[in-house]
Amino acid sequence: MRLRGFTLREIRMPLLVPFETSVERTTVRRILLVEANADGTTGWGECVAGETPAYSPETTETAWHILRSSSGRC
Repeated sequence: MRLRGFTLREIRMPLLVPFETSVERTTVRRILLVEANADGTTGWGECVAGETPAYSPETTETAWHILRSSSGRC
C-alpha cells in the first residue's frame, strides 16, 4: 500500500455544554482532521490534542505545526 497524499483540515466545534476544569473553561473545540489517500482508499484521522497544555504538553497548535512540517516526508 502506498500513501498517495493527505489533506489537513481544521474545524471549530461549539460545545453544547462547556468543558470546565479548575484551570480553564472551553466552549469551542479546535479539532484537526487528516484525510489520507492510499491506493484509492480514503481514511480519516483526528488529532485529539487540546487547545492548551492542561493534560499533555501537546496542543492543537503544536500538533498542527508538526503535521504541516512533516507533510513533505510521506
